[in-house]
Amino acid sequence: SGNTINAAGSNVLTASGDTIAFQGTGNQLWGHGDAITADNAHLTIYGNSKTGPVDTLTGSNDTVAAYNSAIRFSGSNETISGGSDTLNLSGATAAAITGSSDTITLGSNAATKVTGSSDSVTAGSGSALVMSGSYNTATLGAGSSLTSTGAGSNTINAVASDTLVLGTSAGWSDTVNVSGDQSITLNSGTGATVNGSGNTINAAGSNVLTASGDTIAFQGTGNQLWGHGDAITADNAH
Repeated sequence: SGNTINAAGSNVLTASGDTIAFQGTGNQLWGHGDAITADNAHLTIYGNSKTGPVDTLTGSNDTVAAYNSAIRFSGSNETISGGSDTLNLSGATAAAITGSSDTITLGSNAATKVTGSSDSVTAGSGSALVMSGSYNTATLGAGSSLTSTGAGSNTINAVASDTLVLGTSAGWSDTVNVSGDQSITLNSGTGATVNGSGNTINAAGSNVLTASGDTIAFQGTGNQLWGHGDAITADNAH
């Protein structure tokens, strides 16, 4: 451990506890607890365990595939694939994550797209999160935004200052846990259960909504509401 390694490209490296600078494509790293720098590089990381010492990656415009690894990212425009990883994106990291069954922690003001399923995402304040998978759980910090466009069956834990835009496939539904949120939008055909009260919900049409104690504006046709104590506005709606 404690070594400094410069890897020029297409390298297969087994190392733990070292400082490694990767260049080029086709790189593979086996190990854990490494400090990695990379810019415009392609890297595959195989960890001994996602609960082991964390690899730290600093750089930008990298393509990273990780498997059963624990990684902390501090960079921008990263593309991350793999599965069963623990990913920590610090600061205003911008990333696209395509793995599934990952545990993802986003720093404040991070911009991240998650396209996998069964992921658990915790977002810091001011984050912008886009999800297009299903069976994900997202917990949002204050002042964050979430756009969910996957099949559905996602769980969103939000606070009042968050902005939520939900879209599910027909017959699917997302669950939102929040009170006092004034900016919840349901795209056409979306199903949702909103647990909480004092929210403002805009429903675009053909929505199946379960909510109580909220203010709801319906548009279009084919809307269903299950709940009580709601203030409902509707013009030319069914």
